[in-house]
Amino acid sequence: MADNKIPLPERAISRPMSGAKKFGVGLALVVLPAGAAVSAWILKQGEDRRNADLERGFNYDIDVKGMRAVDPALVKYKEVGKIETGMDSPRCIAVGPDGPIVAGDRLVRVHHPEGVLLSYLPSFAISGEATAVAAGPDGTIYVAMKDRIARYPTRQLSAVVTEWEPLAKDSHITSIAVSKDAVYVADAGRRAGRVLKFDLNGKFLSEIAAKDDAKGIPGILTPSAHMDLAIAPDGNIWVANPGHHQLELYSPDGTLQRYWGSAGTTIDTFLGCCNPSDFALLSDGRLVTAEKGIARVKIYQPDGHFESVVATPDQFGGNRAGLDLAADAQGRVLVLEPGTRGIRVFARVDEGKP
Repeated sequence: MADNKIPLPERAISRPMSGAKKFGVGLALVVLPAGAAVSAWILKQGEDRRNADLERGFNYDIDVKGMRAVDPALVKYKEVGKIETGMDSPRCIAVGPDGPIVAGDRLVRVHHPEGVLLSYLPSFAISGEATAVAAGPDGTIYVAMKDRIARYPTRQLSAVVTEWEPLAKDSHITSIAVSKDAVYVADAGRRAGRVLKFDLNGKFLSEIAAKDDAKGIPGILTPSAHMDLAIAPDGNIWVANPGHHQLELYSPDGTLQRYWGSAGTTIDTFLGCCNPSDFALLSDGRLVTAEKGIARVKIYQPDGHFESVVATPDQFGGNRAGLDLAADAQGRVLVLEPGTRGIRVFARVDEGKP
């Protein structure tokens, strides 16, 4: 895939409104005089229906069309182990300076890179179900619980745990990324996702990737609660735009640097209504992507060139809900599959080769 430069093409900036969308908006306008509360309820119902319609519209007959098939020659990774989380429902993963971090069951646990629970960093309870987890360079752990974030300085056991002011009630935090001086938060709670930048103590600084036609920024489209972000080795921020089937790179001040990705049925494209659903970065800057609907994990160069496959749909059975990803310092890919208690670890088969 060729690397594109701004401005974005018109396709990525606006899309025709479907009949379902027109009906939902029209209905809301008709009932507006009945009262703000009723209007808000109908708008919410219409939004839920539109999102469900988008999802159903891409439920392909995967057996007939063979969309699960992957050329074995493209698969360059193999499963080499599993991290047993000890949780009934692990929900999200990350990798910090101490090792893999797992959140679920209203707990957070840090494991050794080989999977053993670290005894000097005990599990700690959180006040809600985790929706995202991340660690800063100093080991501080940030956990999202839908519309709020808590900060846990795990290496300073006497330090005070702080909980930030919650976002709007309809927010749904799906990803956190932490640099040495900022915290970036993905909020997919609305159909138009947001990237919010905070300082390390939770002070709001700015919004990144907001729709701006003049700057060629399409805005983040999130038909479902899947939106990921990560900090590149050079300090720029990668953001998934699942509704536009793109990955976008922004500078810390919000300038769009590049973007790539397209919808399609070939292995180098993103299939379905809204993918990639999750991604992670390898230490050299390459991107590991995951898709929901037809679950598959792939590797791309930073310029968007498709490189290889980590895991095929058949390795995840009938999973259609999406996968959470992380990558460790050894270049291994960690995959959390919903409904399982463990994290599957994949390593490149031909390590040492480009």
